[in-house]
Amino acid sequence: MADTPYTPWLRPSAGDGFEPRWGHENGMQIGIPPTPGPRGLLRVFTPYLDHPRERLVNFIAVEPIIRGGTERGFSELEPSTLDPGQRGKRLW
Repeated sequence: MADTPYTPWLRPSAGDGFEPRWGHENGMQIGIPPTPGPRGLLRVFTPYLDHPRERLVNFIAVEPIIRGGTERGFSELEPSTLDPGQRGKRLW
């Protein structure tokens, strides 16, 4: 089996314990839950600013179109259809 070549780009690996985070290992990164923060929001990390690895810089909201395309939803506030009783859309 050949060794995997080194790449500075982060992306989740298959298997238990993977971190759902994408980006450059020394640059901007985007994450989804279970990284810290509310469900339904993308997380923005910037370790190149000498921030600790888990420090969030900002969130990006996803506005799903609901009700036949006439209204915008709020990904972090909408009730989950996949997880009854939870707020925030599941991202994967």
